[in-house]
Amino acid sequence: MNENINIHKAKLGDFGFRKDEMIRYMGQDKKSATKEIYDLVEKSFDEVKEEFTFKTCYSKFKIELRDNYEIDLGFVKTNSANLYKNLQGCKEIYVFVSTIGLGIDRKIKRYSNLSPVKALSFQGIGSGAVEDYCNYFNCFLKDLEEKNGNNLKPRFSPGYGDLDLELQVDIFKALEVTKKIGVVLNGSLLMTPSKSVSAIVGIY
Repeated sequence: MNENINIHKAKLGDFGFRKDEMIRYMGQDKKSATKEIYDLVEKSFDEVKEEFTFKTCYSKFKIELRDNYEIDLGFVKTNSANLYKNLQGCKEIYVFVSTIGLGIDRKIKRYSNLSPVKALSFQGIGSGAVEDYCNYFNCFLKDLEEKNGNNLKPRFSPGYGDLDLELQVDIFKALEVTKKIGVVLNGSLLMTPSKSVSAIVGIY
């Protein structure tokens, strides 16, 4: 049992949301998105915002970079040239899983048949919202480390580059994720709630 697992929570109003990013996750961009798209996102966001539950479980681990891109993450060993490069100069990492809750998944499911376009807007809102929450959480970690004269590397998630998605299994075990914040990892390595993120952040 890891006794150093911490829980971070946030509430609506603690940080801002980038509506342009939500629209980008819908496959649109600022220049091509119509007023109707912006209005749809605004209305959909108002419909779901009170259902967000922002939670993160996280812990700090000592790491060691070895030969042939092997990395001892403190809770498991893995090989990844991309993560190895990202963690150059680091002796410790934060590992975390963040979620915005099941409310957005319910909206997506509800509107999948009723209004596919509105379901798409909720997909974009969910992807944008969890990204903005992760950014807010990263700022929280940065503030913690700056007190010790440290800084943080960009977060790096399983499945990105050559980092095996199966690393999520070990992260979930190390952080007791399902027990701590209710996020479940299925056999296909997908998370429920779907708008959840797992990541590693190097400390240097």
